[in-house]
Amino acid sequence: MKLGWRRIRKAVNVLHDRGQTDESVSAAVDKAEQHRGAIANIWEDLNSLVRIVRNWRSGDYREVPWRTLVFSTAAILYFLDPMDLVPDFIPVVGFIDDAAVIAWVMRAIRSDVSKFRDWEQSQPDPAN
Repeated sequence: MKLGWRRIRKAVNVLHDRGQTDESVSAAVDKAEQHRGAIANIWEDLNSLVRIVRNWRSGDYREVPWRTLVFSTAAILYFLDPMDLVPDFIPVVGFIDDAAVIAWVMRAIRSDVSKFRDWEQSQPDPAN
């Protein structure tokens, strides 16, 4: 499953607006928390996409290619859309299309996600 051009354009627009970026990321985190059981199979991948966008937006991580940011944001926006290909309110299958989109994006940006996760691991623990 691929992302459509409409979602790609919307992702670009969101990334150019700090408020929309922050709002989208926060909404995705809230929705993920509410549906944690239903999205257990994509939990870590979705959280990686959120962290990439958050860290780019904050200026903490700038080594991410634009394509990766756009794909990550488009996947987050797809996840947020309750009336996507398979509406999220349908029990059991409502998040299957979300999982497929997130899996497709993760495959497309695999090396960038790996570099990001390596960068995260190299950061000092904020608790110390």
